[in-house]
Amino acid sequence: MIPTSKRDRLAAKYERRRRERERNRARISDGVDPLNPPRPRRRKKRYPVVPDDGAPPPF
Repeated sequence: MIPTSKRDRLAAKYERRRRERERNRARISDGVDPLNPPRPRRRKKRYPVVPDDGAPPPF
């Protein structure tokens, strides 16, 4: 196997960083991350309010 030159690896590293910076800028400006879209928010469970009739609890 022929080892890859440092220049090729360095160019690939710079290209990867450039693409990552572009993606970060797009995410910040759009407010949405293209790789991790926002999940729908869950609603909290709401339990019914039991009126206080003055009686002691059943337990």
